[in-house]
Amino acid sequence: MFARGLFAIGSTQGLTVPQQAVVVRDGFSYVFSMATVKGETRVQQVKVETGRRVGERVEVRSGLAAGTTLVSTGAGFLKDGDVVRVVAEKPLAPAATPSSAPAKKS
Repeated sequence: MFARGLFAIGSTQGLTVPQQAVVVRDGFSYVFSMATVKGETRVQQVKVETGRRVGERVEVRSGLAAGTTLVSTGAGFLKDGDVVRVVAEKPLAPAATPSSAPAKKS
């Protein structure tokens, strides 16, 4: 005998952030948002409620608005009010392949 089943459990839209952006301190989850104050970009520690984890993403159920600029890497090294410099991520360069030509002897 053979049986096949399918469960329709529904789907919802949610806000997710990279797993590296979430810092757990004293049993609570935080992210660092960025704001420019007097010409300096400073971070603000924001307490969030997390939910499901899918791959390298973490659902944020509350505490964060969509479109907020966050620190995505190195958040574990920051504290509230630190000055940061915003840099764009560089695309990965293709790996160099070794040459098949023999080296010349001099």
